[in-house]
Amino acid sequence: IRAVALHLELLHACGLIAPALDRSRSGAVWLPTQTSDMFLNGSETAGWALLAGAWLDLRRDPSRVGSKDAAGKPVNALAAPADWRGGPTQRRRVLRELAALDADIAVEQADLVARLEFFAPLAEPGALSGLVDSVIAEATELGLVAFGALSAPGREIVAGDVLQAAAALERALPAPIDRVLVQADRTIVAPGRLTQDLAAALAEIADVESSGSATVYRLSEASVRRGLDQGVTAA
Repeated sequence: IRAVALHLELLHACGLIAPALDRSRSGAVWLPTQTSDMFLNGSETAGWALLAGAWLDLRRDPSRVGSKDAAGKPVNALAAPADWRGGPTQRRRVLRELAALDADIAVEQADLVARLEFFAPLAEPGALSGLVDSVIAEATELGLVAFGALSAPGREIVAGDVLQAAAALERALPAPIDRVLVQADRTIVAPGRLTQDLAAALAEIADVESSGSATVYRLSEASVRRGLDQGVTAA
């Protein structure tokens, strides 16, 4: 739930989805915007930096989604009860402690909580533990934090330099490849990070079966039918 809520909140914050009335006009639905087409066709690293920067400044708390509000009702993603005006300040409060460490030093969350509690002795007991847990979980999901330390792109995001963050991510990622291995069992193996065009083409006609250092795609009757329905030709 946390990951889905985080992704939905970021898509909305970046203007990639927006509410619209459904065809029956009985209620609102969330749909991709025209901006989403430019996002998908743009640079992967620039797109990541956009999302990461938006998260740091997000005045919403995705970690509240699924919990109960004051009336005992579940908090939904993109709903008013998840508003958090202090979000940008509190996220920076946690991540700046990591940024103050050398790049090769990691810290346990308990130690991070203890340090924040030292500087805020009047804080409500347990409040900082929950803050650190949600901020680190979301930062890890987005790649700003890994194994208790800020990543190189994450440091640039915390420093406020989105362009340098995209450049740091580009340096960290392996060079994209433009070839795949087609196997007799109707699987396609991508032996690394694919170019955007090839990755998009594969997504049209195959489904990801497993991922890791190599990604395995599965061709099936349903996936090929999906590709044909989207305009892919036999050639």
